[in-house]
Amino acid sequence: MDDIIIIGSNIPLIEDLQRSFNSELHMKDLGHLYYFLGLQVHSMSNGISLHQHKYTQEIFLLGGLESGNIVLTPLEINLKLC
Repeated sequence: MDDIIIIGSNIPLIEDLQRSFNSELHMKDLGHLYYFLGLQVHSMSNGISLHQHKYTQEIFLLGGLESGNIVLTPLEINLKLC
């Protein structure tokens, strides 16, 4: 296993899980998650926001499309995925 993300609201349970993993595996706690597999992660009081802005900028640069026009794609506002 290369990477694992542990999320939740029960901090003592998360810490217990980390100790359990660390007793069986060599594991480093890298702290809060900010970037993972091309996704930028922002923690907020009401949840987590994920976006790929950095990734798409890199793709545009590779393709020479950085001076292209932006087209908005309407999405439902405040859509919650379950």
